[in-house]
Amino acid sequence: MRYSNSSRTCSFRPGSVKSSPLSQRLTRWLGTSFALLALSTLTGCALFKEHQVVFVDGTDGFVRLYDDVKGHVWVYDATGKLVLSSKKVKLPPGWWAGRLPSAEDKNK
Repeated sequence: MRYSNSSRTCSFRPGSVKSSPLSQRLTRWLGTSFALLALSTLTGCALFKEHQVVFVDGTDGFVRLYDDVKGHVWVYDATGKLVLSSKKVKLPPGWWAGRLPSAEDKNK
């Protein structure tokens, strides 16, 4: 760096000031961290697309499953009572899913 007393300016020549190795490592680490954060943010939606929840109106009848679906389902136990399954069930592609008519629907 060179100072001029007459005009009170400072001229900077690139390469005249050396940065410390710690500063270089910190700059490299911050740059890499920022790049990884940006990449994960941009690709996050594409990677987790399979976990979308879609609500289907119950009055529309049945839908055919395109991909595997995992979740708890309502089943009838030995006494004929509807209970929630204790474990998740995997429904394969091609199966039909929908709402069965309830007693209220039958009375209408």
